[in-house]
Amino acid sequence: MILFFDTSTPNGILALGQQDRCITFSHWKAEHSHSQLLPPYIDTALQELPNGISELTHITVGIGPGSFTGLRVALATAKGLAIARNIPLVAIPSPTVFATLCQATTDYAACCLDAFRGEIYLGIYKMQSGIPVLQNDIASLTPKVAAMQIAALNGSITVTGTGYDRYRDQFPSSVIPGNTHYDKAAAVSILKFATQSIQNNKTHQPAELHPYYVRDAEAVEKQKR
Repeated sequence: MILFFDTSTPNGILALGQQDRCITFSHWKAEHSHSQLLPPYIDTALQELPNGISELTHITVGIGPGSFTGLRVALATAKGLAIARNIPLVAIPSPTVFATLCQATTDYAACCLDAFRGEIYLGIYKMQSGIPVLQNDIASLTPKVAAMQIAALNGSITVTGTGYDRYRDQFPSSVIPGNTHYDKAAAVSILKFATQSIQNNKTHQPAELHPYYVRDAEAVEKQKR
């Protein structure tokens, strides 16, 4: 059984299930920190299993880029559970999470997560049998530059993410907005992605898992100046 969660944005996501079946799915908005919300959602999800946490075989977590605090909460929680149960972890970049959840039927999916300070984290994916395959190095870009890169793609494009929501007017009108009404059907796509990673032996021990920041926190950048 796979437990997945991502708290890289203000919108927390959790799913529990197997490759073709989602047992439970939760989607919430954290006004401040996910640290008080994630544990109860995990406890509630595990109550759906007859034998509780002992049925978990893998934990899948969104590793960023995104909110520095949100990433620390997610990774600390994932590592704690993995150590307690002696089970492996699956790491998924957060743009990949949302590119998967939007269930694009276009040639490409682009995920734009709000990086604040007038930038977005951009991941561009080629859709292959419903699975997003990353085509670029996820980077922090201005909306204008991100929009130019998306406009240069040759094919139909779905765009999703908090950065797209914030800067939608700067993107080409030809793109298709991605689904943001996540449900169990969307969650199955994440569980399938995680299963594929497991089958390809792309798992990690807790000590090997690190957040994917892309850029330094604002406080660190100020110290460098």
